[in-house]
Amino acid sequence: RDVAVLFSNRALARFLQNKFVESLADADECIRLQSSFLKGHFHRVRALLALGPDRADEAQRAFWRGLEAANGS
Repeated sequence: RDVAVLFSNRALARFLQNKFVESLADADECIRLQSSFLKGHFHRVRALLALGPDRADEAQRAFWRGLEAANGS
């Protein structure tokens, strides 16, 4: 879990630097390491939305996948 938290924190840091592609990559790695870690999904959704309206559908799917993973479904 510690490594997943590292990637989550770096996803946030990169998002705040407007490095949305890198933020998305870190969020994806966080989710790969610990799929039930809700913050990773949150950072993924936020990065996708920041990448523009053409990624909105993907962000919506990521949102629901995050909720499912957090609930253990």
